Amino acid sequence: MFNLITIILQLGSLQAFILAVILFNQKKNARASKILAFLLIIIGVTCFLYALNSLAFYLEFPHLIRVVWGLPLLFGPLLYLYTKSMIDSNLRLSRIDIKHGLPFIINTILLIPFYLKSAEVKIQSLDYFTASITAGTDNYAIYYYVLQFVIIGIGIHYGLRSLKVLNIYQEQLLYEFSEIQHRKVQWLNQLIWLFVALFVGLIFFNFRAAFDRYANFDYQVFFYIGTAVIVYVMSFKTFSQPQLHALELVNKKNKASIISKKSEPVLLGEKGRELTDLMQNDKPFLNWELSAKELSEKLNISRHQLSDILNGEVGKNFYDFVNEYRVNEFKLKLLDLKNSNLTILALAYDSGFSSKSSFNLAFKKLTGMTPSQFKKQQTN
Repeated sequence: MFNLITIILQLGSLQAFILAVILFNQKKNARASKILAFLLIIIGVTCFLYALNSLAFYLEFPHLIRVVWGLPLLFGPLLYLYTKSMIDSNLRLSRIDIKHGLPFIINTILLIPFYLKSAEVKIQSLDYFTASITAGTDNYAIYYYVLQFVIIGIGIHYGLRSLKVLNIYQEQLLYEFSEIQHRKVQWLNQLIWLFVALFVGLIFFNFRAAFDRYANFDYQVFFYIGTAVIVYVMSFKTFSQPQLHALELVNKKNKASIISKKSEPVLLGEKGRELTDLMQNDKPFLNWELSAKELSEKLNISRHQLSDILNGEVGKNFYDFVNEYRVNEFKLKLLDLKNSNLTILALAYDSGFSSKSSFNLAFKKLTGMTPSQFKKQQTN
């Protein structure tokens, strides 16, 4: 079993290094790609060293003892910075962002006295790893367990922060685009949850190890196997989803006005009436890629002004506003006898929807029934 674990960790580290090289050469959203590449390198080094975590290895390379201890402190912060960079390609990292790496820096400083010790002294600390003597002989033993729970806390904290950033992005999509299915980032949401689950699992592994004083098995190895699995998942997503590093970004400047205004609709002003006339006569909603930016350009107004009209006068976000026109267009086409030979999906595509899933979701949200139920109701 130990050989299998070693193979999994070594293959995971190799995969991490290969993917990191690929990501460093990414030109689209290069900053996010480089942050993810750095995260993969850290994971790769961690998995590689942990795969060699044995008495024989450290007797030969004593100066690598405890080098891996603080590396997981960087997992959460790098995941958070990666998520932010994916959402906003204009994000500029500054000196303030160094604060995310402070726990790692502090840990490194605390371990410097140990790193400066001779090889002979470091080898003596291996008694802690093999549990051949009591933990009380090693001054770093208690610190090690404290560090583990710091790693857990930081990992979960930054995982939840990453989810919050992602949720804001998902909400903003409704105010920017009329089709959001292919812009949703479920793969990133899943990736973040995998990291959170990994750190939650580390709580159990640490407690299990703490109550098994003379354990002949390292329960924490499951945490590092989990990181290797995450590398495999990221590799699959990178090669199977070309949009992994090409998210369409939301106009950040409009964020405050978009999300804060949720007033009841009022009487339409001049631009509001122009908007209604445009939608009814020119039917721009038939373009499934229609965005708020494009619609504002058709009205010769700013994106901010369109947001004010939709929130203050119409009382809808852009997604619901456009898809209501599409649903009404579908209803008209369905009731038109000349379209009786067309399927529901064909009529949906002709009405501006891009996929069956987006059509069904929008229709059910606006009518409270499925397209098939609506059709059956009309034919009875």
